Amino acid sequence: MYHFEAQLVYPFFKVTIRLVGGDNLNEGRVEFNYFGEFSTISDLHISEADVICRSLPFPSAEFSDCCGIYGTAFDLPSYQVECKGNEKELSACSIYTTYDIDQQSGIRCSTDGVRLTGQFESDGPLEIFTSSAWHKVCSVDFNIEVGEVICSQLNFDGVLNVTDIDSDNGTTTIREINCTGMERKFEECSFNIVPEQMCTSFVKLSCIGTYNQDI
Repeated sequence: MYHFEAQLVYPFFKVTIRLVGGDNLNEGRVEFNYFGEFSTISDLHISEADVICRSLPFPSAEFSDCCGIYGTAFDLPSYQVECKGNEKELSACSIYTTYDIDQQSGIRCSTDGVRLTGQFESDGPLEIFTSSAWHKVCSVDFNIEVGEVICSQLNFDGVLNVTDIDSDNGTTTIREINCTGMERKFEECSFNIVPEQMCTSFVKLSCIGTYNQDI
């Protein structure tokens, strides 16, 4: 049973968020240090769970439980949190006192993710989340099969275009990619994470089709 914590520095106080009672580091009952004591959160929705997962950090939430699936801490105070889902940290959400002690929420965070960081959902520099960080993708090993997996994972119909872009942002990058095109997610492909110096250009991907955020 895991007990995972991440500390965030907010403008006026420090907050520690932890997941308790799960079988893996990315899941558990949500507890957060609020005004000097740990508290639980009741009746979490997926938008609030997304904010919490990104704070830990994971790319997004896969699941949000309303009612104590990861156990109940009767000795802790409880709060209700309302987020829009685009907040960068929990302190930007509205927090209310609640007495629904038996409604303590848990979450499961995604441990993988893909995103296009352009102006539109369907187009932009490609980044992959793995090993608790976002990585750019080296264009030398990128082919149409990899693009099909990415666009499908982003809920698009297929690949429109792949171009190379330069970057001077010193981070790590993903290379040596091998996908058949039949994978459901990029994490099912094989790849390696290497220093950015080992890559001369990065992938800008354009997908085609109708984006469905609810899929």
